[in-house]
Amino acid sequence: MWVLESHSFCGCIIDSSVKADIPRLKAAAKEGIRRGLSKSNIITELFSSFTYKYHEIIEMEVDFFLKDFTPQLAQELDEALQFVVVGEKPHCYRVLTFLMRRQRGESSESAWKAIANSEPGGLFSLSLRSPPKFAFNLNSGSDTSRQIASSSRVVGGNTSTRLRANKAKRPPNASGTGNNDSPSLGSAPFTFRFGSPMK
Repeated sequence: MWVLESHSFCGCIIDSSVKADIPRLKAAAKEGIRRGLSKSNIITELFSSFTYKYHEIIEMEVDFFLKDFTPQLAQELDEALQFVVVGEKPHCYRVLTFLMRRQRGESSESAWKAIANSEPGGLFSLSLRSPPKFAFNLNSGSDTSRQIASSSRVVGGNTSTRLRANKAKRPPNASGTGNNDSPSLGSAPFTFRFGSPMK
């Protein structure tokens, strides 16, 4: 069996092997990614622009994270979540939801079913209604993706944030008035809802 080592190279190989339908090459690339996982890079890999596209990679990396969970990883996860909630990583919905459900003790199958049923009629529903084997596609040129990408951003590695939303393009707030000076859930590009209510 072939073994590939570089994580970024393995990611490119998986993308190519899926398109070309070469299972042996995909398996070698997946093994290369598995071998490259460590406590020092697992958070980066979990929230990368590659991992979210493949169920198998999400499962593998979440399993690694949960197996080797430490207080240091908990702190790094908290830091990564700051980037997610301000819109820096809008592609991480699947990874984050799957991770949260697995942390609560759910099986992988149960977590995927919950993700498939979440956000009915929302941004993610078309690709999640029938979970694909590998790819999750969000058209980077769509108005929706541009809106998400231009929401809140973290500035240059420090803790300050800025809002870059265009007020003229924002919908009315939840109260129904045209005043958008304060943020509201009604003007958020997306919200997270889960299949069962929290108790």
